[in-house]
Amino acid sequence: MLKLGNKRITLPVIIFLAALIAAGAAMVTVSLRFVKSGEISPDSLTPKLSFAGLPTQYTFTNGGGVTTLTLSADGAFEGVYRQKEERNVNYSTFRGRFAKPEMINEYTYLAVIDEFEKTDEKSKVYEGDEYGYIPADSAGFEKAKDMLVFLPETPLALMHSECIPQLDLEEGADCLPDNMCVIYNYIEDYPFIGFTG
Repeated sequence: MLKLGNKRITLPVIIFLAALIAAGAAMVTVSLRFVKSGEISPDSLTPKLSFAGLPTQYTFTNGGGVTTLTLSADGAFEGVYRQKEERNVNYSTFRGRFAKPEMINEYTYLAVIDEFEKTDEKSKVYEGDEYGYIPADSAGFEKAKDMLVFLPETPLALMHSECIPQLDLEEGADCLPDNMCVIYNYIEDYPFIGFTG
């Protein structure tokens, strides 16, 4: 029996603690071995997602309206929505920033919208004085406080069933193409689709 301060530690407890320490050391050794051998990278031990590795251009289409989204490596984004209706152009421009995405699983991340501002710059949608320009909602971002990021080759079984029909995938596909990334407003069911390369 061992004494620690005013407490006595029995032999079974000592054996249990020793086993825990040994197991922890073994896990560290195994992890370091894989890192050194190149079988996994140090980052894969604590999965992270960088916007720098994602497409920079995304499109969301809703009826006759189209929203284009430009994403920067630091998570900052700018968007333009436009929809022509006879002699009018409904439009919205906006900008904001995503926080660093948090991992849900190896294919899916959650990106919180840290900043968002409507700018309504008519110059970005201007097509001549013959049109009237009507400020509208920022289509694709309504009500969103965060969005899901689906990486290339995400199994469709891990995605929202409402999202999949909007992606125009090949018949019989069971995952996203290896060049497609989706930023998904799951509150309103709006997918922004981007492609690598």
